[in-house]
Amino acid sequence: MEKKYAGVLRQFPAYAQAAEELLPALSDDHARLTAQVTAPVLFTYVWHVLLQAERIGLRRLYFLARDGYVMLGIAREIARVCPVSLELRYLYCSRASLRMPSYHRIGEEETMELLLHRGTNLTMRHILDRASLDDAQRTALYDSLGFDAAREQEALDEPGFAEVCMQLRRSKLFHRQVTENSAAAYEAAAAYFAQEGLMDGTPFGIVDTGWTGSMQRSLRQLSEQIPSINGFYFGMYARPQAAADGVYHTWYFSHRSPAAVITKFNNNLFECMCAAPHGMTIGYRKTEDNRYAPVMKAVDSTLAARSETQVRICREFAAVCAPKIRYEGFDPERMHRLTRGLLTGLMYRTDSREARAFGDFPFCDDVTESYSDTLVLEGAERILREHLFLHRLLRRLRGKKPSTELYWTYGTLAVSKLPLKPLCRPALRCWDVVRCWGYRLKSI
Repeated sequence: MEKKYAGVLRQFPAYAQAAEELLPALSDDHARLTAQVTAPVLFTYVWHVLLQAERIGLRRLYFLARDGYVMLGIAREIARVCPVSLELRYLYCSRASLRMPSYHRIGEEETMELLLHRGTNLTMRHILDRASLDDAQRTALYDSLGFDAAREQEALDEPGFAEVCMQLRRSKLFHRQVTENSAAAYEAAAAYFAQEGLMDGTPFGIVDTGWTGSMQRSLRQLSEQIPSINGFYFGMYARPQAAADGVYHTWYFSHRSPAAVITKFNNNLFECMCAAPHGMTIGYRKTEDNRYAPVMKAVDSTLAARSETQVRICREFAAVCAPKIRYEGFDPERMHRLTRGLLTGLMYRTDSREARAFGDFPFCDDVTESYSDTLVLEGAERILREHLFLHRLLRRLRGKKPSTELYWTYGTLAVSKLPLKPLCRPALRCWDVVRCWGYRLKSI
């Protein structure tokens, strides 16, 4: 095992034994990191969710696509040998597939806030894709706005984005198109969720990675027949918007957590660690046998291959580890400390080898997935070396060469541990928190 992970895993022998059993058969860095970090972190989270859901009296858990795919596999391995009383299901959905059929039900202001949310590399076409406008609708809208259709794929800078948002907010045609498309998508979506049992009165919870809680809110807005929802999330940056949306349970952090926890966590990297081998759900359709099925985008081949590796290793880890745990003996404080140790090592004290292992994951922060970046941006190290004046100064005073420093796409900074005198460390750690918090505010 890697030194920085071995010390953490050995605090919980069952985890260390499971990792040591898997590692000899794993050669590449991504697979080895999955066994030492991803698998134990997700196993801990799923174990915690199963126990909490049972204690509050739930009877069913839905693991939301796509981040819940690997988690469901782990849950089933735990349930195979532990006294889990919950029914475990997978629910095909996405922010896009939940929002589209609910736009006509939630009011114009909230609809516009969701459709006109700022993102990375946005174009006019990306914005209109959020509302599922077809070619004819886009052409009509462009004509009404006096917008040159040839420019629909040009990236919008901040002033350009603000101007487009103002025009769309004022456009009666755009509001009518959104309402019509939303109403058309509603029937199949509502039928799919009814078919999957969300409206049959069974007390249930949903399991996901988290961040803002918008999926739980959108799900609740789809139908009055859906009971109060308990959502289980790895972390939440935002406060719940309304009591009617249900209860939000967080594991690793919430909006009240210390900055030292939040700023050393990267949600984009975590989503890649939870990647599924299937594409994003973009809607629902009625099948020939009168059932309802998800409509999905094609999955990126690189992402599918990486995901299959992660899913396999996480399930193997769970199969080895589950028989060795005492299911009711979950120690929240101890397991949170273990989780933090592993994630900080990968997300914050990253070295170049680890960054390369995850760096080519395709990633998109927009609901439509209309574009894609890699998790580590080209030129990230150069940008950081130019930015981190205090680090450069401290290294120069000590005559040290620059250590590897990386920037995860859209998210927190990941820095190597520097060979500083003990008295320098507290000041540097405070500086790290301050500068990371600045980047975190930009990325949320």
